[in-house]
Amino acid sequence: MSSLKELQNIFIKMDEVWERGEEAALLMITEVRGSSYRRPGTKIMISSDGEVYGTLSGGCLENDLIEYAKVAILENRPATKSYNLSENDLWGLGIGCKGALEIVILPIKKTSVFWREVKQEAFTGQLLNLVLNIDTGEGSLLNQHNQVIVQNGEYIPSTIINELFFVQKQYRQSAKVMIDEQNRYIVDTIFPLEKLIVSGAGHDAIPVVEFALKANFDVYVLDPRTQFNDEKRFPGANHWVADPSNNMEIPASLRNSWWIIMNHHMERDGAALKLAMDSNPKYVGVLGPAKRTEELLETNGIEIIDQPLFAPIGLDLGGETVEEVGISIVSELLAVRNQRSSCHLKGKNKIHA
Repeated sequence: MSSLKELQNIFIKMDEVWERGEEAALLMITEVRGSSYRRPGTKIMISSDGEVYGTLSGGCLENDLIEYAKVAILENRPATKSYNLSENDLWGLGIGCKGALEIVILPIKKTSVFWREVKQEAFTGQLLNLVLNIDTGEGSLLNQHNQVIVQNGEYIPSTIINELFFVQKQYRQSAKVMIDEQNRYIVDTIFPLEKLIVSGAGHDAIPVVEFALKANFDVYVLDPRTQFNDEKRFPGANHWVADPSNNMEIPASLRNSWWIIMNHHMERDGAALKLAMDSNPKYVGVLGPAKRTEELLETNGIEIIDQPLFAPIGLDLGGETVEEVGISIVSELLAVRNQRSSCHLKGKNKIHA
């Protein structure tokens, strides 16, 4: 899926580029056939002086794209570039993925009213729908109710609007190209980060929070101890300094979130588990053996009926150190979020199936 955080970071980099007097282009994968490093909807920025922010191919294509981006910026005109990374193509020599992909290059002016509004909306943290005409670069930005926030050019065809409804229902993991008459549109639904609440600020929570942030979760550390639950210990996380044992209520903004219970404290773990289960969670993982979790459920009168409880938490990777366990836990989060079975990739012809 397209990440709101990725788009936010690109706009931050564009501001830096404009401040030093250069121009910038937004590049986005529109279509993929076969295997690829990233999915459609993935974005990077390239500046007129050759700076690249982000990655589309793991480094295979970015250097080549710099020159095409410079031309698009100079002419102030969108462009598309296609690559065939098959064995029979020049680009197949030494390049990891063997698929074919198309990339659109969109020059972005600091003075553009449309992109200024897209930037502003991106930092509200809400779901957005970006629909762009691939050939002209014109398009519209719509909110989660498919209402147009701002547009640049002609109105979006009704067939595209109808598609947006199904995109959101299916929680599509990548952008999609649609054709209406002679025009090609990239339909890119940009989802806000999933909120993850880590209940417990112990030593073993540090790598969990670190890896979860890198995996594009919006992390909240829930722990009443100010000497542990702070920015120095958990940089980049939100600090929810509270004790779940004190009959607290969860804020509306944190309902439907993901939970990790790892307080190493029976009373606090039980209270956090009850709080999580009452908040319509998408995932609840509990550290420790299954027998301990059963005791927590029984002691706190919690009934599990079609709820996403994962206990013991994590994938069976055989890890022992806190870092290895952290990888196991966040790997399971990714598998559940991406609706994957977390089996080996060995033998798969196409990575992003």
